[in-house]
Amino acid sequence: MALRESEERFRGTFENAAVGIAHEDLTGRFLRFNKKFCAILGYAPEELVGKTVAEVTYPEDLAADLAKFDALRRGETANYTLEKRFIRKDGAIVWAHVTISVQVEATGKPAYWSKIIQDISERKRLDEELHKAKEAAEAANRAKSEFLASTSHEIRTPMNGVFGMLDLALDTELQPEQRHYLDRARASADLLLRVINDILDFSKIEAGRLDLEPAPFSLRESLGEAIKAFGPRAHRKELELALHVHLDTPDGVVGDAMRLGQVLNNLLGNAIKFTDQGEVILKAGVESATEGPGPTSSRR
Repeated sequence: MALRESEERFRGTFENAAVGIAHEDLTGRFLRFNKKFCAILGYAPEELVGKTVAEVTYPEDLAADLAKFDALRRGETANYTLEKRFIRKDGAIVWAHVTISVQVEATGKPAYWSKIIQDISERKRLDEELHKAKEAAEAANRAKSEFLASTSHEIRTPMNGVFGMLDLALDTELQPEQRHYLDRARASADLLLRVINDILDFSKIEAGRLDLEPAPFSLRESLGEAIKAFGPRAHRKELELALHVHLDTPDGVVGDAMRLGQVLNNLLGNAIKFTDQGEVILKAGVESATEGPGPTSSRR
């Protein structure tokens, strides 16, 4: 009676499990299976008896499954898991997470294989949709970056015209009020060009098209221009802005002066922005004959 009750409990657990369960003989043919297993594959119980795993496995997934199954059969492992596709009776493809283990006899020899499958088709569908959406977003972002990178010349050209006309106007005889207006317009144009350059450079970086253009230039002149540009901003905050260049620092260097200027603008701009009192010092020196950090800004 106890044995019968135990068998009934096992049968109830087997039949009503929320996952598909099947037992296979040592050749890979189905022996028994529960209702969930039949539902996942779309077969009636009598139709599955005697079928092999290969008959219901998607052809492209069969090799990986057999490779793991052979290792299990040789006793190299007690179980394995994988994600694979099954072919339902109606021809539809169903993705499943599969766990296979060996059930042994009292003598220790393999008796049959136990297979547990969970339907993960919905998860796979959502993963595929997410992957496609991600690829579409990345493609759109690349297209945007490539467009901006390729049109940088067209964007900068009208700005150069604005600068030229403003400079010509400032070279004429002007009333003090007129000169003030033009000076403010020139300063605003400088700021706008700086923003445009930052946007275009970021787009070039995203598109993998940012190139450095090394050429000889005066380091001290570049540092001085950077300091001079931020003088009014530091004065408004009552900060001291200073430049310290070590004596052994060479003046004639080779590099991309424009990119160096952008780096200095970021460093000095942040230093002044986050300094409420005291001083901001831009220091430059030789740290290594071949490599090492360049100019830095400090605040106290």
